[in-house]
Amino acid sequence: MSKHFQDIGEYLEFLAYEIKDIGDDGKEAYLAEHDDQPSFFFSDQIGGVLLTCPFPVGPEDEEFRSAISEPLNALNEGALVSRFYAKDDGKIMQEAWWPDFYERKLFGTFMERWQDDNDKLQDMLEQLAEFLEG
Repeated sequence: MSKHFQDIGEYLEFLAYEIKDIGDDGKEAYLAEHDDQPSFFFSDQIGGVLLTCPFPVGPEDEEFRSAISEPLNALNEGALVSRFYAKDDGKIMQEAWWPDFYERKLFGTFMERWQDDNDKLQDMLEQLAEFLEG
């Protein structure tokens, strides 16, 4: 584990995440799991680290993506560090990029904003629950 990923992993463990190495072919990739928060992946991305959190919520079709695009656009307008998009496989993705730099306080603020964005997604999903179930 590189120093950069080690620092991030240690901070996430401080937040009660369990970190699992899932990398292959020389690429660093990890799964961060938490009892009370959504799990997410963090991996080596050009010049930094990409955090990715998939939410399987809808049917696997183009209609799902079309129907969810307007609420996701509104969510993206208010997002602090994340971007959100729907995939054809019925997943909504939350992603954020962090530069290849670590400073504990700044990364802590970044993770707080990541969680704020995640909370907004959870609120949106609650509002759309009837559509997503039907």
